Amino acid sequence: MAQNTHLMNLRIRAGMSQSEASRRSGMNQATISLVEAGRSIPNSANLASLLDVYGQTELAASIRQYLPTR
Repeated sequence: MAQNTHLMNLRIRAGMSQSEASRRSGMNQATISLVEAGRSIPNSANLASLLDVYGQTELAASIRQYLPTR
């Protein structure tokens, strides 16, 4: 399964619209739409944010451990 399809399925299983995912993750709704359409690839921080919002906290944490700290 492609990353974009997997992310869309996670959002749908979480019972969220793209608009709700946008509000909760801080990402632009248009960006989420592009990612789900396979026309854009999220950076690691955005991917971790989406995964958190979709209830995939362990996976998000495993991605965050490689992100630079501020």
